[in-house]
Amino acid sequence: MNTSGDHAFAGDSTAAPEVVPNEEALSCTIEQIHQTLASRGWVHLQGAKPTDWFDAISARLGEGMFRADVIVDPGKKFSQEQKRSFRPQRPSSYQHDGLQFHTDAREWNILGFYCVEQDRVNGSSRLLDVGDLEQVFSLQELECLAKVEVCHLRRDPQTGSEKIYPTPLLTRAANVWLVFYAPWLMRDTYEPEQHVMLERFRSWLQHKEETCAIEVRLKPGEALFLNNNRVMHARKPIEPSSRRHLIRTSINTGVLGRDVSA
Repeated sequence: MNTSGDHAFAGDSTAAPEVVPNEEALSCTIEQIHQTLASRGWVHLQGAKPTDWFDAISARLGEGMFRADVIVDPGKKFSQEQKRSFRPQRPSSYQHDGLQFHTDAREWNILGFYCVEQDRVNGSSRLLDVGDLEQVFSLQELECLAKVEVCHLRRDPQTGSEKIYPTPLLTRAANVWLVFYAPWLMRDTYEPEQHVMLERFRSWLQHKEETCAIEVRLKPGEALFLNNNRVMHARKPIEPSSRRHLIRTSINTGVLGRDVSA
């Protein structure tokens, strides 16, 4: 397992900019983050900084879609389950159990995580870059995977109930394949050809997890940004009493094309 997080700017870790960055420094930082998310898929900004610094960077990266606390909270987990209609006990950001590799909502193409407090033992964010799809699967296979539907959930603004919007596992845009995958959002059945390709995709993910997974253990005040359409994230189990607290922000900045010069 690759336990990097100690390289340079993306898939690279880097020292964070000054608090709170001036306009020139902020623009430079945003440009670097965009470039590295497109070319490497993730950025770890090291060095303790306040939440205002994280908020300033997140606001400049794109349109903020959602902000949430990632904490262990059985009460909030139970309340969340009561409001769900689709597989109510599916994984939650409030659980202490481990989370399998997945991407978040399709329209959130950048995810930001800011560490308020870390787990005393581990709490590392596990990352899996699937940007090499085209090197593993043929065009015909990729097009078959693009027919595999994932249950994308949204709440009806009037009733608050969950609605399912079938969304392709893969979509081609800006010369890259965008990935939307979560094991708990897959349909129960698929056409035979799709089932075969989905199993091959899952086997490939398992192999990558065993050989290429990256672990980034954020320290308080540090931030991690992911290209959500390319890099999956996960976490191993932590103690039920863990005080681990991350702030997650979801950002829409348009499709992050690949920087072929990197």
